[in-house]
Amino acid sequence: MNLEKITSSNNIDFMERGLANQLAANEDRGVMLHGYLPGYTYAVAVTTGEGAKNRNDADPRVDNVEFVGRGTVNFAEITGDKSAVYHVGLSGSWTELSKGTSNGYLSGTSSVRTEARGINIFTMPTITAVNGIDNSIERRRVGLEAAVAQGPVKLQAEYLRNTFKGDLSSTSSFNNDIDRKSTRLNSSHT
Repeated sequence: MNLEKITSSNNIDFMERGLANQLAANEDRGVMLHGYLPGYTYAVAVTTGEGAKNRNDADPRVDNVEFVGRGTVNFAEITGDKSAVYHVGLSGSWTELSKGTSNGYLSGTSSVRTEARGINIFTMPTITAVNGIDNSIERRRVGLEAAVAQGPVKLQAEYLRNTFKGDLSSTSSFNNDIDRKSTRLNSSHT
């Protein structure tokens, strides 16, 4: 999960969430432990890695497990400054996905597209299973986030990296990264 994903749509500045949101761990079925200490939040989960609204709706059998974690610190809250937000966060997830499916590489879908489904930005290829090799794709996701709010000025930034690793044949493998950065600066007058 990333900062933009967990922010209510009532509190985001734009009509659609950014494309970085498509690369982050999404809603999913699983078990989660989370908590709050003044200035700190944490969450760890074990999920199916398929996305709650995708493949595992039609097929209740779960053959993948994804480990997800997120932690944040709000330095303004720690120091007692109630007029500001100085937030940093780190998130990550890891899973192995089955080959031979076009679904599930990016939170239950094979493409990155605008939230309104108007434009496909990126589509993952279907990678077929091959006899005699490891037929899984390792997906690792790392996210960094920061938010600063002081008076009427807000700055929010996120960086997400998805890494996919696997074998194409007994002599060929792949290791690809997808990076996405998102920055927003907003000023409001009251």
